[in-house]
Amino acid sequence: MSLVLKRYYSIYDTADVSKAINGLDISIGDKPYEIVDYNYDGIELWNVFFDVIYKNKGTKWLLMVEPLVERISKEYDIPMPKIFCFRAYSC
Repeated sequence: MSLVLKRYYSIYDTADVSKAINGLDISIGDKPYEIVDYNYDGIELWNVFFDVIYKNKGTKWLLMVEPLVERISKEYDIPMPKIFCFRAYSC
């Protein structure tokens, strides 16, 4: 998840990313892309994170990180977040 946050921070300014993740029950560390605490289990965070991004910023923000999310999903053998199931992924 921190890799995705890092990507967002490299594309958008800090204020936009803060608005995008508003509503998530997470704590960000000293580095702006480091999630240090959260109140979800792993897969739940994986799904809720992208649901909140979509709700706050829309499809464009999902599409900006879709290749990275797909790579992480394959590398760690975890399903794509459910919000991406509108595309050609098996979910």
